[in-house]
Amino acid sequence: MPMGTSSFTILGGCILIVWLFSGEFLRRRDGYLKEVWLYPVLAIIVLTWLGLIWSPDPSGLGLKYAKKTHYWLYALALAGTGFNKNPSENLIRAFLVGLLLNSLVAYLQVGNIVPRFSEWGSTRYTGFYGGYNTLAILLVLGMMTASFYFRVVVSKKERLIYASIMLVYFIHLIILEGRGGYLIFALLSPIIIYNLLYGKRLHYTFLVYVIAMGIMLSSPIVHHRVSKVIEALQQHLNADGDVTTGKRYSKYIDRIYMWRWAIALFIKHPLIGVGTGGYKKAILLEGGDKGIAHPHNNILHVAVSFGILGLFVFGWLFWTLLKAGWQHRQSSTGFFILASSLVILIGGLTDTHILDAGGLFLLALTTGLLSVLPKREFVEDIQGSDL
Repeated sequence: MPMGTSSFTILGGCILIVWLFSGEFLRRRDGYLKEVWLYPVLAIIVLTWLGLIWSPDPSGLGLKYAKKTHYWLYALALAGTGFNKNPSENLIRAFLVGLLLNSLVAYLQVGNIVPRFSEWGSTRYTGFYGGYNTLAILLVLGMMTASFYFRVVVSKKERLIYASIMLVYFIHLIILEGRGGYLIFALLSPIIIYNLLYGKRLHYTFLVYVIAMGIMLSSPIVHHRVSKVIEALQQHLNADGDVTTGKRYSKYIDRIYMWRWAIALFIKHPLIGVGTGGYKKAILLEGGDKGIAHPHNNILHVAVSFGILGLFVFGWLFWTLLKAGWQHRQSSTGFFILASSLVILIGGLTDTHILDAGGLFLLALTTGLLSVLPKREFVEDIQGSDL
């Protein structure tokens, strides 16, 4: 995943072809047909396609978003793999290694040794990745996962390795231009610090948190991005009333416009929303001056598209993920599920990651990994494994 969208799209497609045409999807159907997560996933798929019926744009964005439900096949394929010895452990390690390699490529881009592949932003230190929003949540997820291993391993050498990996991810985060990533790290870094200082008193955690935030804000790139947000907010508040309230589009902070219209449309269509992909056209039909594909917020996207019904299904899935992850947080797989669910939820405050290829792929794989938990020891003997 950390190596860019094209790689997991191509390889994921090949895996699905093998899974379907080999007959594994039938032979190993017990791997997903009896899972508690299957019902909210099926509800999401059905609701998304039914939403085309009342969407004002069924053949445009509606169909485009409905086609994205094919990503849930990855959850089914992963659940139906048939886990033997440490396959989920290997997946998690592969994720960490891929993320590490991508960060090292980003460092080479800083030195102009490797070309910059992203078209977004001014610095574009994203490694092989095409953007920075999804990459930012992957970096925080990587830090959280590495902090878990740091806590459970015994040898100083292994702890040094995981501490170094976290440092590489952290430096990459603070040279990215993803403001959402800074927010995710600010809210979830206490979990990372807790794992690093396991058994220490609370005031040590607070002290390290303050230091971490200070280091992050000392980055010229982070400082510039945060300063621009503050400046844009001041300009937005000084604009005329309709712009300030978000009724008219603002070139300063466009998310206020997006969120305002999402809330207004949800209030007008509270039960089933405006339908799949209907947000953009619904804004224009209600008098908005600019149509935008989605509100850059997971919860608001679900609310405006599918109303209270959609919020229930969305909450059902994430409750299932968070509950399972929390119950089995002492295992590497359980902690990864918990951390992944949290970064998608928190990251979804400023971006609609459940519409992005990377975000949907991560959510589908995280959901499929739930099938590992009932089939193996929940509290793994990490210390005895060949990390």
